[in-house]
Amino acid sequence: MRKTLFTCLALLLPVLPLLAQSSFVKPVIFGLKGGLNASFFTKDVDLFDPASSGNDPSFRRFLRAAAFAGITVDYMVGERFSVGAEVLYNARGMAYRQKNNSVIMIGQNGAEQAYNYFKYKVDYLELPLTAGYNVLPVASDNWLTGYVGLAPAIAINKAVKLDYPKPNAGPWEGQADKSGNLDGVRTFNTSMLAGIQFGGVPSFVGAYADLRASYTLFPVFTENNSLSGNNLNTRMLSFSFGIGLKF
Repeated sequence: MRKTLFTCLALLLPVLPLLAQSSFVKPVIFGLKGGLNASFFTKDVDLFDPASSGNDPSFRRFLRAAAFAGITVDYMVGERFSVGAEVLYNARGMAYRQKNNSVIMIGQNGAEQAYNYFKYKVDYLELPLTAGYNVLPVASDNWLTGYVGLAPAIAINKAVKLDYPKPNAGPWEGQADKSGNLDGVRTFNTSMLAGIQFGGVPSFVGAYADLRASYTLFPVFTENNSLSGNNLNTRMLSFSFGIGLKF
């Protein structure tokens, strides 16, 4: 009996590390993530297009910085390969700046240039679908995954806002900011995306960082030109940095 017991133990010893390792491998991993986007139109649009009639040469392009947040789920196809899905609220868009010579701004060095800011706000509900590969050793406590995918999206907020400078000299209070609906935005769009994630293996909860770039497959607007004939045929490019938890 004792000899049989020792024989069984001897046969099990090489297998125990594999059993211990597999007990900590989670085939399905859920998570939360959030962060900041920097997005812009790939071409100047409508009145901001230098080729448009009546264009103000003082216009300058700027990124729109906005937030995103959502939930994630990853399925481990193998030790290194994974597929994932996310549900994100993703605020994107574009910004333009125009000189305003009617407003006096006084800074530490005297008079300063004042600016109007035009903001295109196009916020999406996205469903990114990804495939990733972990380049670090399987036994490592960390993972570094490169991934690619597609992100179908629905535009749930389409707005434009004009922010006027607020004078800090003189009796004039300046103009009130204006906002309204942004017409002609494509409701359904899809983006190509690629990125990298780095984090700790979640024995219970693991933190990670995410860098991503995405590009819309279809133009942001449904028409190539506005009613005045100005350009509307532009895509959107976004770069994002996020942090999250997986458990």
